[in-house]
Amino acid sequence: MPDTPSINVTFGAVFDGFILSLMLYGITCCQTIQYYYYFPKDKMYLKFLVALTWLMDSLQQAFLVHLLWHYLIILRHTQDVEASSRANWSLILCRPR
Repeated sequence: MPDTPSINVTFGAVFDGFILSLMLYGITCCQTIQYYYYFPKDKMYLKFLVALTWLMDSLQQAFLVHLLWHYLIILRHTQDVEASSRANWSLILCRPR
């Protein structure tokens, strides 16, 4: 038996969280569209805050997609353990501070 856990075990929870995150992102997109549709006369700073919130959530989703693509697709067949254990830039940007 190998000493290190398989990638299925380590990234299973990450993938499940990603699916949940995508569902919540869809709700965010719907709410953003509804806000601009139903409240066109709101103050400009509120519209800016809604757009900024949506943009930050979109960036988070893009980083998560890149993270999973890098580790689950690109490094899938690599035998280099060191390459697969290094933190990718999207992993560094995704993790909470």
